[in-house]
Amino acid sequence: MVDPVAAPAETAERRGVLGWLRRAAENEGTESAPDEPPVVQADTGDAPAAEEPAQLPQDVQVASLEVTTPTPPKRRGLFGLRNTPASPAARPQTRKGPDAQDVAVGTVLPFGEIARVCDAKARNMGKIVARAARKGRGYVLYDSAPDSPDARTFYVTGFADNCPRQFTASIALFGEPVLHEQLRYGLPARDFPYSATDEAYEKLKARVCNVGRTTPCGPRISRLENTTTFVSVYENFGENTRWNDILQHDGEVLAAALKTP
Repeated sequence: MVDPVAAPAETAERRGVLGWLRRAAENEGTESAPDEPPVVQADTGDAPAAEEPAQLPQDVQVASLEVTTPTPPKRRGLFGLRNTPASPAARPQTRKGPDAQDVAVGTVLPFGEIARVCDAKARNMGKIVARAARKGRGYVLYDSAPDSPDARTFYVTGFADNCPRQFTASIALFGEPVLHEQLRYGLPARDFPYSATDEAYEKLKARVCNVGRTTPCGPRISRLENTTTFVSVYENFGENTRWNDILQHDGEVLAAALKTP
């Protein structure tokens, strides 16, 4: 038989903090701890008193709650594509053509080569010795040592990327398309094999002038002269067994080729 006097005390004890700890020990490994600690109810004899929050013993530690913030989904653009702009520096472009090589200021190239030198400035390229393609994009030829008879560096400006090109020569001259046609289509040059610059000019001429192979441009020659020029590069003063022929059009080097007489 249950003692009526002891029952309220036992009930209060099991409802208090000691009861909570006892139940936690009994259920360890099978149930998780309650989200909030139990409350302590005072014993008044006949009726239970109002419950008040219990103070945990000092040796009881409350586990900290670790909150993991979910990573927001990446924003996507139209049609589900990732909305992440590409960095130009992360996607270097491969340059092609005879001037694909980049060199530093002061580099001396072997004869027959042409390279881009973006660090070159007008103040250290020497003297302006010629201009070509008067309308549209103009080309300017600089001689680094105009009083020297020896081979030295020449520079050309007027390209779409604003970087000069350089080559080594003793003499360098601009030549207009009409002069190229006179030399290429006349005797004895018409019997010589076509070089890379000759082939590139034929394709350009067909597109701009709408004429066939080995046929002069005709009335539309001024369109070519506004944007196109040849550079004849000679290794020595006097006799030369070869020269370099460079074709420039609309801010680009289209072709370059070593030729022999």
